[in-house]
Amino acid sequence: MSRIRNVKGHITEMVGGDYKIYSASDIVESATDKFHETADEGLFFGEPEDPPTPPDNPAKKKSELIVHFRRPDDYDGEFGFDWMRDDYRDICSNFDELEKDYESMKIYGKTYYVPWLSIFPDDHKQQSEKGIRLKLEVESLNNSEDNIGTKIGLSTSSPSLLVNPTEIDSQESSHIIEIRCTEKIADDKIFIEARDLASQNLVGKLNILRNDSRYHFTLFLIRLLDDPDKAENEEEKSKIERANEICLGDVNDDWVNSVADRVNNFGVNQALIKCDVVFKDIKIDSKDWIKKGYLTEDKRIINSSFHEAIKPLCEDKGVFAFLCGFLTKDFSSGAAWAGTEPTTSNYIVCPQYIYSDGADYAKRILLHEIGHVLGLRHTFDERNTYKLQILKTDNVMDYPMDPKNQQNRNPFDRITFSRRQWLKMQEEIVSYHGNKE
Repeated sequence: MSRIRNVKGHITEMVGGDYKIYSASDIVESATDKFHETADEGLFFGEPEDPPTPPDNPAKKKSELIVHFRRPDDYDGEFGFDWMRDDYRDICSNFDELEKDYESMKIYGKTYYVPWLSIFPDDHKQQSEKGIRLKLEVESLNNSEDNIGTKIGLSTSSPSLLVNPTEIDSQESSHIIEIRCTEKIADDKIFIEARDLASQNLVGKLNILRNDSRYHFTLFLIRLLDDPDKAENEEEKSKIERANEICLGDVNDDWVNSVADRVNNFGVNQALIKCDVVFKDIKIDSKDWIKKGYLTEDKRIINSSFHEAIKPLCEDKGVFAFLCGFLTKDFSSGAAWAGTEPTTSNYIVCPQYIYSDGADYAKRILLHEIGHVLGLRHTFDERNTYKLQILKTDNVMDYPMDPKNQQNRNPFDRITFSRRQWLKMQEEIVSYHGNKE
């Protein structure tokens, strides 16, 4: 847009304050006679300045930003974090029900689902003394140049909840922040807000699960061994001892400690749960179990009646994981088995090959089965109020591979529980398996 003004006489302008001219291109002044510039305190030259922001300059748009709270790229389950993934709408059978798990709002006309964070207060071991790390992703809804100079402020709803830094620059699309909870917070509405400091508009939010209570249960890791002392001769005794060593020789104190670390610090801690791990051996008379129909003659195949023998070995409270070398008859394609009915089943049967790496076994097998005992179904179970497609999520309760076609694998590392699962496990612990502190 141009403007030409022809004046045959004089132009006189009188300004009571500053007089500023901003141009997106050149400013040219020419005269056929002399050109005069005078100033009582001198003439100054410097770098170009940006024009003022609205409302002084309506031509420049207001900044429109959205701040997304996300897990850091190296997240491995160190704390609970649940958010609405972009692809959930495509893989969820009942998206309207899934939406109920998240507070939703409109930010600049765009639907924003508020994520959930679950962390212990300072008196519990965390990833670092500074708390936990989250990633902030800044989404620009308009021309990025309109956001130059925009600062985003971060504030918390509680003095016991600290965030660092408290201000970030919108020009960088990604930031790492640290969040720490110094004391237990007994409030159902705990949150962190992100606001455009210029307009004070809300541009992002994070909800935090109340953490004034801890949930506790005991995990019993039990090596189920064939008793060599029940052998009829030395040759049979030697065979039994050798079989026990092959099946369970790697399961020792170090193995148990690595399981405990994975379960407590990269698993159930997401739901503010802590478990004590107890390791013990139980020896059985395989001949007696064969007579009762719990085992077949080769002592390898577990009949469905095997569970009748297992249940009396469990106490009323706790979660019991039986580590054995027997292959199952009814569920041989699975790496382990557990029920979801707390009044009839609080145990896990771990047949087949037990990984020599305890942490890896806990991550890939045990946490999934512990989830079942604590009331969780598979993410793809038809009985859920909403169902996610199999092999499409990083949820612990998804499958690592298709049981009908093991070449079809889940591309995600299964390391997370959702907020709905956090609450379900807490409920089951209080009702059946442990206690609330």
